[in-house]
Amino acid sequence: VTPTPPPGPNPNPDSALQLGEEIYIGNGISPDIAVDSQGNLHIVYRASDGAVTYVRYTPQGLSAPLVIAQNGWQPRLAIDNQDNPHVVYISADDVMYTKMQAGSFITPLVVQAFPDRTEKPRIAIDPRDNTAFVMYEHVGQKEGADPETAWVFYYNIIDNSGPTPVIGPRIHPPTNRTAGYVEEPGAVVYDSQGTAHYFWRDWGDRGTGSRGLHYQSRTAAGAHSADELLYGSISDFIDASIDPQNNLYVITTTGWATDGLLYATNRGGSWSLQTHFVELFTDAEGNGIFDPDHNVPSIAYDPGRGLAYIAFSAGETEINHSFANIDSYIAYVDGEGRFSPAVMLHDPQRASGGKYNGVRIAAARNQGVFAVIPRLRLGTSDKYEIILRAVGGAQVGSP
Repeated sequence: VTPTPPPGPNPNPDSALQLGEEIYIGNGISPDIAVDSQGNLHIVYRASDGAVTYVRYTPQGLSAPLVIAQNGWQPRLAIDNQDNPHVVYISADDVMYTKMQAGSFITPLVVQAFPDRTEKPRIAIDPRDNTAFVMYEHVGQKEGADPETAWVFYYNIIDNSGPTPVIGPRIHPPTNRTAGYVEEPGAVVYDSQGTAHYFWRDWGDRGTGSRGLHYQSRTAAGAHSADELLYGSISDFIDASIDPQNNLYVITTTGWATDGLLYATNRGGSWSLQTHFVELFTDAEGNGIFDPDHNVPSIAYDPGRGLAYIAFSAGETEINHSFANIDSYIAYVDGEGRFSPAVMLHDPQRASGGKYNGVRIAAARNQGVFAVIPRLRLGTSDKYEIILRAVGGAQVGSP
């Protein structure tokens, strides 16, 4: 990690959480968003009919929806150095991958096929040569003695140097663990030197691993760093971001459906961890957030303001099989590690998404971030629509 001083203070704190108008994207759940070098937005989601759907938002407006696959789950995307989106998703029990080439998505490729459940795909793109790092979880037989059927994460490296992607072998990073570990993938980001930084959580007491939040890196040559245990208790639903100086920013929950966030940074090669309990957050009126129970926090570093924006959910969640009382919020952490108040991202009369259905954010090219929010449609109790909102003065297109 390249040493760099912490970012300066937020240049305009009063506007850092200002929300833009709500822009309807489509009916569905599980959105993800990325911003290309021209400031255009790329969005994928699972449509209400089950299709993995892609749209692009430019200064000219929203594109027509493009169906990538007729049925799929939990799509995620990343942008390459030619501004093309790469998408991973789950279809049945298979991990699938596609990318846009000459304006169209190629026929989806099977990254890995499993005989049983697969979840939580993640993707990052090497900015130098468009190598893709695809990370996912194989649930299988939980706590099984055979590592092929344990609850474990893997990754594949996809070579995009030629006209056809070449999918490398499935890899489980070298660790000191044996069969029986219970893991879940969290997040992966590439730095400017082609090193992939990735995070996962280990249940520990349900297998033979070390419980908590883990970190490793993989160089372009395939060398792994040591397995570092950053936090020795339960963490869940990890997300990561990186700034232009290759400093890392990580957010995760400190429990499964409990009441804490863990914020971690690596500036200049050393980790700094800070726990923050959601009871300390307030809304725009200074009121405490009711019944904090957040899932799938997301993070995006905004170079324009020198802030790490975080989004999270609070209230009754999918863990309790109900979306009736879920609220989604956005806040930021400044260069001194200070958390801002939290602002609700959606109409308070309509619930937003939690768990796999959570908010995703991406930094704009000028300042602020864009958020995609799944929320209940009017007059319904179980159908969602995707809403796009600018935060902190974010604008579509180049500044």
